[in-house]
Amino acid sequence: GLEKAKIHSPDTILLDIKMPGMDGYEVCKRLKEDENTKNIPVILISAVMKESKDFVKGLDSGADAYLTKPIDELVLAAQIKTALRLKAAEDYLRMQKGLLEDMLQAAMDNSQAGIAIADAPDGKLRYVNDAALLIRGKGKEEIVNGVGITEYVASWQISHLDGTPYKEDEVPLARAVLYGETCSEEFIVRRTDEVDRVVWANAAPIRDAQDEVVAGIVVFLDVTERKQAEAEHEKLSAQLLQSQKMESIGRLAGGIAHDF
Repeated sequence: GLEKAKIHSPDTILLDIKMPGMDGYEVCKRLKEDENTKNIPVILISAVMKESKDFVKGLDSGADAYLTKPIDELVLAAQIKTALRLKAAEDYLRMQKGLLEDMLQAAMDNSQAGIAIADAPDGKLRYVNDAALLIRGKGKEEIVNGVGITEYVASWQISHLDGTPYKEDEVPLARAVLYGETCSEEFIVRRTDEVDRVVWANAAPIRDAQDEVVAGIVVFLDVTERKQAEAEHEKLSAQLLQSQKMESIGRLAGGIAHDF
């Protein structure tokens, strides 16, 4: 029966409690534990489920409903219709969730911003998009697979803007994973071609329903050109200010000479 349920995926399973070899509680439990059959509604049917402990045992095994013998056909039909409506609603929600996950995956994969996700508490990188790989200048095999908090800073060659290297727990993604912090920072990533890129990063923890940190996500942008443009602008502004000062001094000196 368990094997046939996997093959045929019935809409609903009517399951007796007393059966030779394996009782209905165990069958129901195994159905609900199997990925192929866990979403099939199971209605337990038995003459023994008249006491509360039997009812609780049935629900604990994963049953969606139960009926006691002798069976009322109208009640049975109503239970089946209810089970099918619930299954249809769950299937729709799963479809919507899957669609949302696909859309989110596509958005991350095609984002111009670098995105990395690491598991907690070991900090193992589970996802890095192409934009992040481009910033780093390496492939996934080198900087994603098997890379945790300990290897993260070294493999990505991350340092402060003054050139001093980060400690393992200082980078934004590590702080999100280890301490549940939300933080933003600018730092330097040295590419494989020995070119330094200035990166702005914003990291945050990902929490479960119990508010426990289960992962961390960081979104980062290569702001090297912007920083270079700002530095050039500051340089030109300083030169212009110096030129204006020299011009003012020249006019002042010329006025003093004229007076004399």
